[in-house]
Amino acid sequence: MVPRDLLKEVATGALTEEQIHAIVHAACQLGVGVEAALMLSHTEWTAHCHGVWFSDLAKWRYHGWPNHCVNCGKEIDVERFGWMANEVDNEGRPAMKHAVCP
Repeated sequence: MVPRDLLKEVATGALTEEQIHAIVHAACQLGVGVEAALMLSHTEWTAHCHGVWFSDLAKWRYHGWPNHCVNCGKEIDVERFGWMANEVDNEGRPAMKHAVCP
């Protein structure tokens, strides 16, 4: 499988969420390193595994990640982990929370 930047393709409208899922499924079936094949960072792949859609990940990559906890409001250092990305903010957008609020 030739590596391709799927989040860039989603951000530009070249792929739909459904097409991305088919590509991810194919990569998993081939047994290749999905993160490398899809040109995803470990952080992006982790957030997807928490349930964040690729379209939202593309927005986060190009416009900034949510960096405050929806529970306590304190800053989250996304690169250090210790977070979960399966929450929604008060506007219904995917959000982050600390695994354990400080």
